[in-house]
Amino acid sequence: MNDRDSVLKEMIKITEQLWPKYLANKTMPENKQKAVAKLIKHLSVKHVSADKFVTEIKRQIPELEKFVMEKDLIDLDPEKPLVVRETPDYMRGFAGASISAPGPYETKENTYYNVTPF
Repeated sequence: MNDRDSVLKEMIKITEQLWPKYLANKTMPENKQKAVAKLIKHLSVKHVSADKFVTEIKRQIPELEKFVMEKDLIDLDPEKPLVVRETPDYMRGFAGASISAPGPYETKENTYYNVTPF
């Protein structure tokens, strides 16, 4: 199985789990790819507006950090918080979000979560 097929299989599994919660009043299409697309479209309606995108990401980071710590997923160094910022102009055009992490000898530098406003 190639990567595409593996990802699609997982997306179908997630769609089947979430369909009753978000689209219980609608019949799931027999074509599983169409079902995935329909669920994604339904969930996308709740996206934050472009002018509030970076602010919303900043608001969500503490919630995500709390989740990570409660589930003991990875170690987070409280002395080196993740800094959310707008993606610098010279880095835009490649991704909606990215990480700029310091190198192994830059122990005092910040890790930046770059978010490109749309």
